[in-house]
Amino acid sequence: MDSDDDEDLSTQPTTIPEVRITVKANKNELFERYLSFLESEEELNPVLCGYFSKVFTVLVGAKTKQVFSYVYTHTRVLDNLIRHSYQKSIAEVLIRLLNT
Repeated sequence: MDSDDDEDLSTQPTTIPEVRITVKANKNELFERYLSFLESEEELNPVLCGYFSKVFTVLVGAKTKQVFSYVYTHTRVLDNLIRHSYQKSIAEVLIRLLNT
């Protein structure tokens, strides 16, 4: 091997290209993804319904006006909640919406 081939790589400058990622999404996209859990026609997993309910409770506590406004203007959310009200956790979410 030539000594030229054994150059110390650590002394060579390295450049890291800058990567810019632009995400354009509507402001409710994450909440809509969360609510898409209810769109299943199949029976929902009770454990996942429990997690859904817990997250919903936190969201209502933090953003009450926005959550209720969204749910009441998008009637498919209420329809989905009613369709899955056989699950105790989903029924609790529905009760919370109706009592507030």
